[in-house]
Amino acid sequence: MKALIIEDDKILSDTIKQCIEKKYSVEQAFDGYEGYIFAKGNIYDIIILDLMMPEMNRI
Repeated sequence: MKALIIEDDKILSDTIKQCIEKKYSVEQAFDGYEGYIFAKGNIYDIIILDLMMPEMNRI
């Protein structure tokens, strides 16, 4: 199963990853645009995201 974490706080993103990586293959994006590109090009079972993300004005 695949998971995507979209979070600009690297420490928080890494903490979430550690919590779920036994069950999911985890990819991380550190800004909104990067997360959008990941989500657009892949299928994930779960996406965990921060709603207030930098770089979202690029879309």
